Amino acid sequence: MIRDSGHSCQASGGAGSWLGCPKAQTLLSVPCDVGTAGAGGRGVPSYLSLAAEILATLECGFHLEPTNTNDAGRKAMSVNMNAFPGRRRLHVYAILFLATLSLAGRARAQETGTRDRVYVVTHVDVLPTDAAAGTKLLQQYAAESRKDKGALRVEVYIQISRVNHFSVVEVWENRQSLDAHEAAAHTKKFREQIDPMLGSPYDERLHTIAE
Repeated sequence: MIRDSGHSCQASGGAGSWLGCPKAQTLLSVPCDVGTAGAGGRGVPSYLSLAAEILATLECGFHLEPTNTNDAGRKAMSVNMNAFPGRRRLHVYAILFLATLSLAGRARAQETGTRDRVYVVTHVDVLPTDAAAGTKLLQQYAAESRKDKGALRVEVYIQISRVNHFSVVEVWENRQSLDAHEAAAHTKKFREQIDPMLGSPYDERLHTIAE
């Protein structure tokens, strides 16, 4: 049984009972009656509860007692963890554990955001006589589009062998940001200006990451 010696909080019993310790409440910033998610609690991830339990126990201070009260010899071997030389090291390990989980959570969030991205590849072929004007117009479009909310990348490429053939590569955070860009005044103006120069239909293709 693990019993707190500094704040009268029990760490044995039901799941999440260690949260009665004020140190644990500070670490998690949740009420005492919230248990671990894995044991029927309401929203505290089990790995976070585990790490907070380690930190709370180390902060509160505890000692171990044998469950067999009839064994006087074993009772005499109770360990006062406040004097345990590895306490500080365990504290550092617990903090590193929490930091690692935080980074992993950010990585998962970034991965989820990547799935929502929309990749747009547009092939624009203008008449040879409009190559210079088409280049300038596309460069202006790219510069204005980069200012739109959700624009992660907007670049214009010129085909080496045919300078009147272009490819526009765009990356948007999600479909909503792309739709807002398509509805923007500068996008509509660009389409109106580029249309008379086209030697073939404006070829816009939307893509997502292949998984």
